[in-house]
Amino acid sequence: MESVPMRAFATPALAFLCASCNPQSLQGSLTVLLNLEYQSADLSIANNQAALRFLDPRDISNAPPDAGAAGQDVVLKVITNLNGQTVTANHVFDLSATLPTGGQVGSLSRNVYNDPVTSFPPIRVGQFVVHQTPTSGSTVGGYFSVTFQDGIDPACGRTVYADFKAKVL
Repeated sequence: MESVPMRAFATPALAFLCASCNPQSLQGSLTVLLNLEYQSADLSIANNQAALRFLDPRDISNAPPDAGAAGQDVVLKVITNLNGQTVTANHVFDLSATLPTGGQVGSLSRNVYNDPVTSFPPIRVGQFVVHQTPTSGSTVGGYFSVTFQDGIDPACGRTVYADFKAKVL
């Protein structure tokens, strides 16, 4: 019987295991200003909002005591105010639309340790879509895209977008 090198079996297994290790990145001109690499995404729907979060594990071994114990950074959070609507397959939410109570349907924020950028300018153009109706525990694919309004904030006029796969919480 001919011997097969061990690496022939190990390589596909390692590639599969490391696929979740490789960072992914949001796209657009906002990446010039901020590191938008992430390792996972989740989607929660509660309180008339859909919250899509792009997460990156944080090494807290050298963090100061006040850094918090969450162990992950929220690289970007896309909030969609549902305004009484339900998130269903392929429904397009206009993130730049104005709510009857004021404000916009969409907003973006982030919470990255030791990074002062936590909020972003209003949205000039934006969309949020999931391709399947979300159910708890499932994974849904979708996309979002945003162009910020012009102004003096460094993010003004910039874009950020991504196709995503997110675990529904």
